[in-house]
Amino acid sequence: TSGLDAQNTVMNSFQLFPNYPNPFNPETIIRFSLESTSDVRIRIFNIIGQEVRNMEIGKMEAGLQSATWNGTDARGFRVSSGIYLYQLEVLNADGRLQRSKTRKMLLVQ
Repeated sequence: TSGLDAQNTVMNSFQLFPNYPNPFNPETIIRFSLESTSDVRIRIFNIIGQEVRNMEIGKMEAGLQSATWNGTDARGFRVSSGIYLYQLEVLNADGRLQRSKTRKMLLVQ
């Protein structure tokens, strides 16, 4: 396959890419690709597995997408320095989890 074919395959498949920048302060970009139009949610967890933020993104088109996390929790307070997990979730039409991928990121203050 050509380089362009390989790039299109990546952009039209379910992928979660490393956040940028990483480490970050005060915000980071989370890039991902979807294979079809889907309802998307990104959840942020601390290193012991507690959810600190649930970003209900909503319906997104197939292909390369991104979302920004500003380092705050669900109440809008800045979280402390440390390792966090970000989880991309694709939901079925009825709101149930269809698939997910998770990666680590580092917030440094």
